Amino acid sequence: MNKRRGVVWGFVICVGCGLAVGAYWLHRSYRAGVAGAEMLAQTRFMIQSGGTIGEAPADLALSSGYLAAIFGDNPELLQQLQRVIQRGLAEDTSIRLGEVAAMVVTYRTSPDGEVEDVVAHVIGGFPLTRRRPGFHRDGYFKGLIDANLWNMGNTLLGYLGRDMLLFAEDHLIEQHEEFLEAIFAGNIMPLVHSMDRPLHYTAVFPDPRHLLPPRLRRHVQAVIVKGMLSPQEGFWDALAITPSARSAAYAKSLLADMRTLAVFGLETKWRGVKREVEWGYQIDPWWAYEMVQNLKTGELVQEENTIRMRTEFDRVMVNVVMKCIERMSRDLAQQRMSQGERMDPRLTDARLATSKPQHYWMEEHRWGPDWPFPNPHAEELAMAESPEEGETF
Repeated sequence: MNKRRGVVWGFVICVGCGLAVGAYWLHRSYRAGVAGAEMLAQTRFMIQSGGTIGEAPADLALSSGYLAAIFGDNPELLQQLQRVIQRGLAEDTSIRLGEVAAMVVTYRTSPDGEVEDVVAHVIGGFPLTRRRPGFHRDGYFKGLIDANLWNMGNTLLGYLGRDMLLFAEDHLIEQHEEFLEAIFAGNIMPLVHSMDRPLHYTAVFPDPRHLLPPRLRRHVQAVIVKGMLSPQEGFWDALAITPSARSAAYAKSLLADMRTLAVFGLETKWRGVKREVEWGYQIDPWWAYEMVQNLKTGELVQEENTIRMRTEFDRVMVNVVMKCIERMSRDLAQQRMSQGERMDPRLTDARLATSKPQHYWMEEHRWGPDWPFPNPHAEELAMAESPEEGETF
């Protein structure tokens, strides 16, 4: 009798533990799903209302103390950045009356490791232009993939694309304006050609309350993203600053669950997996598979009251990034055409016209993982796969 009772109680305990574990993971999945739904709902609202991700006073975000707190780990970069920003503020003091939504700093390094070509892109609301770019409503992200992803992409442009100021040395201003104009007009080739040297960047969001899901807003105070892009490799390192270690733990848990759901969606809806077929393995679509691999290998760690997310990737993922930029820039160009900004819509239409279907892609565009940066070992692989001299089939 005692043995039978022990078996019954053991079974009950095992079932109870299983239900508890299942309820725990169900709760985490539900929480991540709700956070994603809230983010999409907020995205739609902000697009319709024309709001931004949240802004900090320019006088604070461009101050020497704030810049030192963000870029203090690179004294040479900090010194050059402070110099170009202070000079720009001295030329137009009204900038201090504006608000900063984001600041993106790009630079390169010389063969000796010295910082060169420092350019600060300060985005927000200033007493200058009033243009707010966004995705074209009939563009790639609206017509060919899930509408939710289109809304998310439109958010990035709509939240940040109000007014943009450039702070740089005089000899870089005109060059960089032409460079940005090419990208905004749907042409990424200047960006591709400029990556003969690695491009380093740092993006700072001093008040990202509308960029985050509502459940994370009171837990994340600022977001800093650092990274590097080159033809053969790159990395992405994001730092989220929270008010306490408890908030950091909660935010880390929620972000981890959202990453798991993103992997699940890419592997199921977009088939981002390696499938075994009769002739070997097939990866299609290749971009979804690359995203899955980078999400899985990326680090997500908590360091006291901060959360660090980091991933390193190779040439194929760099091409994914480049093609995403191309898609967004072409959409942006069509948006400008539809709004009749800066130029006659007929000129913009002619400028975008190519032999590609619906004139959507650039003439140089190629499908697959080997554009715009080809495999440097392609010729060696082709020679290895070709039959030797005298060999027949």
